[in-house]
Amino acid sequence: MNRFVCCMLLAFLLAQHQTAVAQWVSAGTVTNVGTYPSISVVDQNTAWIAGGPSNVPVIYRTTNGGTTWTPVGTTGLQLEMYCVWATNANAAFVGNGGAAGGAGGNAKFFRTLGGGTTWSLVDSTAGTLGFFNGIVFSKTRPEFGIAQSDPPAGSGQPYYVSKSLDGGMTWTRTNPPGVAGNASAANSVFVIDRDFYGFGLNAASQIYMTTNGGTTWNARALGIAGTLVSATAFSDNKLNGIAATNTSLPNIARTTNGGTTWSTVNVAGISGYANAKWITGTNVCYLSGAAGIRKSTDGGLTWSAMTTPAITGLQHMEFARIGTGVFGYAVSSTGAVIKL
Repeated sequence: MNRFVCCMLLAFLLAQHQTAVAQWVSAGTVTNVGTYPSISVVDQNTAWIAGGPSNVPVIYRTTNGGTTWTPVGTTGLQLEMYCVWATNANAAFVGNGGAAGGAGGNAKFFRTLGGGTTWSLVDSTAGTLGFFNGIVFSKTRPEFGIAQSDPPAGSGQPYYVSKSLDGGMTWTRTNPPGVAGNASAANSVFVIDRDFYGFGLNAASQIYMTTNGGTTWNARALGIAGTLVSATAFSDNKLNGIAATNTSLPNIARTTNGGTTWSTVNVAGISGYANAKWITGTNVCYLSGAAGIRKSTDGGLTWSAMTTPAITGLQHMEFARIGTGVFGYAVSSTGAVIKL
């Protein structure tokens, strides 16, 4: 076999290997996590899932890459959970929907430092219509994070945002001004750093964001169909971003100027409830629909289909970048889990 043929064969095999490892595979199943489970990824082996049927908190954790999912204790928790963020195998935060079925109320978020042995209350919205949509920390500045809730006093009233500058040990509450007619959307929270963060709104195809640490807030219209913005993701360059509503797919919104203006991109072959994530330090972003996941390597301009096991009802996905490795997990309303 001559050198040219050997080189071509090697290139083919490498391409096949890269394609094979860059697809999604089954990572087990969890039970009783309800219709809207959320997932958090620590590293390639460790992930947490939170959810539950009405009025029942359900938490799972894997430390072996999804081979097994172990139920986590829920002592101290109230109601089912609608968001989760884990900082390691033993420490995590979860937030509830204020009342059974996510009906809203005096919503609360909790922390465990002992792998779920016990949970302690961090804070509550102390209002009649709170609902925790996300607890999210910066991937590049992990000491900074926010916990965000719907307006405790109802749509159009000030939002609840609590900020931590020390990895979640202490929190300071702020109250961004309300947006007329709007609450916010579950798992739509994004955080780049202590200056740049925000979340999706639920009534006008808009995101609400700050670029100066909360001194001022701006509602940005996306110009796509639907109302509830279920997917928001930004690059850590603070310029490029993507967003979608729960009914806009296959169309998404894309910005290249930090959210000031948006254009529409068609992502062929994907539909249903949207979720989006951006990989730190890259132009790579992911978009999930009810039964599929798409990947972009050029900041959301063009997209390619990814292979996933037969799965429906995808609700949430999250990623961790460890060195040059990227590890993702996604969870379905059926309890099926897949990983990248």
